Amino acid sequence: MNLEKMLEYQKIDHEIYKIELELQKSREMERVKNLKSQISLAENALLRLNKEASDLFAAIQNIEKDIASAVPDKGIIDNANTLEKAESAEKTLAACLESLANLEREARRAFDRLSAITKEAAKQYETGKYLSFEHKKARDEANALYIKVKLEQKDNFAKLAELTSQIEPKLLERYKALREQRRMPAIVAFNGTNCSACGMDISIEMSEKLKKSGDMAECPNCRRIVYLK
Repeated sequence: MNLEKMLEYQKIDHEIYKIELELQKSREMERVKNLKSQISLAENALLRLNKEASDLFAAIQNIEKDIASAVPDKGIIDNANTLEKAESAEKTLAACLESLANLEREARRAFDRLSAITKEAAKQYETGKYLSFEHKKARDEANALYIKVKLEQKDNFAKLAELTSQIEPKLLERYKALREQRRMPAIVAFNGTNCSACGMDISIEMSEKLKKSGDMAECPNCRRIVYLK
């Protein structure tokens, strides 16, 4: 009796399940998924820009330290009281000026990139806002479609609710778990040797489990519930 009610439940629910699969392929749901993917891309782009900006700030701090280190000591000029010392001081100053010029170019490139990042981030933020708005709108349309279909299936949902009280809770729970995993139909007949869903020969495993009509067991391969007619 429990199996009979479970099979009746599955027959009705399988029709709802197929409609749900069709809904997932609908234009509305495809738009929801597409927009969600675009939002994810925009968010990842912002994360990358934030990371790059953080790295640039750290680089600029290092450049500032290098600039401070590159500034020559005042004593080099003060102590250039001989021709030899003056020539040495001149070389040191020239090297310092070259180093400072290089550091200045590095700093300019870093600041230019930061400026570009700011503009890119602002653009990505606006894109994200627009996509989020469109995603909500698309999701509302998809929900409206789902509600419409659910209302059309209200008689079937009522039958399922009625059958629920006539089925062993653990069996129904197992069925719903298989449904969630998209292993439908979840309860299939044992044809004497094979699972009629996955086709695997399970005659040895079922020999001690399925002895009389109505007996049920789990297929060791696909994990569906197999029963003996």
